Amino acid sequence: MDILSKAIILLAALFILGKSADIVIKNLIRISSSLSWNKFVVAFVILGIATSTPELFVGINSALDGNTQLSLGNIMGATIVLIGLIIGGTAFFVGKVSLSNLLTPKEIFLMGGTILLPIFMLLDLELSRIDAIVCIFAYTIYMSYMYLTHTKHQRNHIKSTIEHINQLTLQKSILMFLVGFIGVSVSARLAVSNALSIAQALNIPTFIIGVLIFAIGTNLPELVLALKAIKTKNKNIVLGNVLGSATTNTLVISLASIINPTQVSDSEVFVSSAIFLLAIVAAFSYFIKTKNDISKEEGAILFGLYALFVVIEIATKIL
Repeated sequence: MDILSKAIILLAALFILGKSADIVIKNLIRISSSLSWNKFVVAFVILGIATSTPELFVGINSALDGNTQLSLGNIMGATIVLIGLIIGGTAFFVGKVSLSNLLTPKEIFLMGGTILLPIFMLLDLELSRIDAIVCIFAYTIYMSYMYLTHTKHQRNHIKSTIEHINQLTLQKSILMFLVGFIGVSVSARLAVSNALSIAQALNIPTFIIGVLIFAIGTNLPELVLALKAIKTKNKNIVLGNVLGSATTNTLVISLASIINPTQVSDSEVFVSSAIFLLAIVAAFSYFIKTKNDISKEEGAILFGLYALFVVIEIATKIL
């Protein structure tokens, strides 16, 4: 199959991805509204994990193939894309993105620590199985804390509300959510596989494919869901999904490293990517902590860091 055919399949997969993401977000909102769930928690815990399916697929398969560089590059690049391109780009091009009181300073600190933990574990250029278990434990503790903190005032109300829900409507919403989720997962996988084939045909290095191409490809669900949610004014879903997905990347690389420990083969590429990742997480955490929102100017900084990262990686590793 030539590059043109793969490009056509890629475009078709992206179209299906957009339609599937629309189904996911509409029915997630219906389900959370019916059960009086906190939309931020639903997005952070459930949708954040669901939209990380492409990263998980890439991670597990690359580990089984003994090519953990692809997964490592994907995870590092994905977090930069999520915070720099999606959140930063949204704030810059659309205007201020308000976080209200979604995250406390303590939660922001814990979130940043969870995202960066695998990078610190890789300072010796290896993420061993023991390191991976520590990361999974930290991720589980953080997600449990987030869930309990944001739902502790709603449990009794949820319990009483469930009894009055139209079960047929709820079942239909759950079914459609699952259909949309499958569509997002399958179409994202198809899009990523074809993007990889095109990149390989052009002789682009594996780690760079992970950092640049896979980082975009595996975050197509987040990109589409963000656009859909902004259109429908459900910004809690956008922010929760993006932050939840960024945090879930810690789980993904850890699971891959349990299968096959991740070893850094190119320390120069790893260090440059790690510096940008640290900078963008630190900047994002500072902006949220000060005003609980991302202004247009702050969005420009985050988006600029992402753009600079892409330019440097292309200029030094491809051209």
